[in-house]
Amino acid sequence: MILVERQEELKLLKDLYADCAQGRGQVALITGGIASGKTELLGCAADEAAAAGALVVTAVGSRAERALQFSVLGQLFHGVDLPDGIAARVAALLNEETLTAGTATGEPLTVGHENARAVHGLSMILLELARTRPVVVCVDDVQFADSPSLQVLLYLQQRIRSANMLILLTEWATSHPTHPVFRAEIARQPYFHRIRLNPLSRRGVAGLLAAHLDIPAANRHAAAGWRLSGGNPLLVKALIADYRDAAARSTRDTPELVAGAEFSEAVIACLHRWDPILLTVARGVAVLGESCPASSKTLGRLLGIKADSATQALDVLTLAGLLDSAGRYRHPSAAAAVLDSLSPEDRGRMHLRAADLLYQDRAPVALIAQRCCRTSARTSPCARAICRWQRTGPGRR
Repeated sequence: MILVERQEELKLLKDLYADCAQGRGQVALITGGIASGKTELLGCAADEAAAAGALVVTAVGSRAERALQFSVLGQLFHGVDLPDGIAARVAALLNEETLTAGTATGEPLTVGHENARAVHGLSMILLELARTRPVVVCVDDVQFADSPSLQVLLYLQQRIRSANMLILLTEWATSHPTHPVFRAEIARQPYFHRIRLNPLSRRGVAGLLAAHLDIPAANRHAAAGWRLSGGNPLLVKALIADYRDAAARSTRDTPELVAGAEFSEAVIACLHRWDPILLTVARGVAVLGESCPASSKTLGRLLGIKADSATQALDVLTLAGLLDSAGRYRHPSAAAAVLDSLSPEDRGRMHLRAADLLYQDRAPVALIAQRCCRTSARTSPCARAICRWQRTGPGRR
């Protein structure tokens, strides 16, 4: 596994494991934008710990399983070689009655009476296992964890000060955490550490290119790679795949770094990793295009969402490297891929809505016409504006 510009973070995680192996429990929360390398860093840390003799238990939060009781905890114990007595205790605690009682999406600080026995019992089992060897608990995408599993994590982090346990979590970087109370509570302990993964720098992009291409090609294309990807590792890897495809088909010795099919697929993959509203806002930005600033207010009117929600989504898209600081797509291929994810009917409706908003704001008719030309509607205000423009000439309404 290739990690670029993540060595300091990996070293910190190794140091935290060394502390935990000495009986000083630790908690780390890894945050970052879409496809910033959180999962890869977590995986490297887990592999290092396993190689050092730790018991590593892992789980991945899933949007689809967030409503399932103890979904994350069930994963932690699945596939782990447990002594027979402990395995039987786990099975008894995670029985059908436990998995169907109460709610999976309640307040994580409040343990309901129907879950109290299971939360306490499963937590104590993990703490018991840590008496004989270091235990590393890894939960990827903790923002999707169910409430009872979050309760177990809180129970553990309050009791590991002198335990051989390391808790590693990953979470989206956002100004509005999915579990704000959980985040605040887990950060209270002095042995809590937050690790934020930033986008790759230009040098980091060059390093990732060099890991897959020859060094001269990496240096030659580093600036373009950073400009196109915004430092998003997934997008950089997609550019590498497109470069190799172009090199295989090109007669030139040094093909250019281009945003091709792999890049377009990576853009859509990024958008589907987040909440559905991100794809909605990304489509809105693509429809508005270069000539119309994608402000939160405009997007809110276009999409029928709150401006605050649009602002948060724009921040996420910018951190992911899809948008530049002005709120525009870094490359036309990204905007085209997002527009292609719409059906022709939905695309036409969004262009018509954008044209109507521009008309209401008294934008130049030529700008309105650009939107109306992308829809078959003939009776909207923007369509009538085009007719008037055609009669009176450009520059007049």
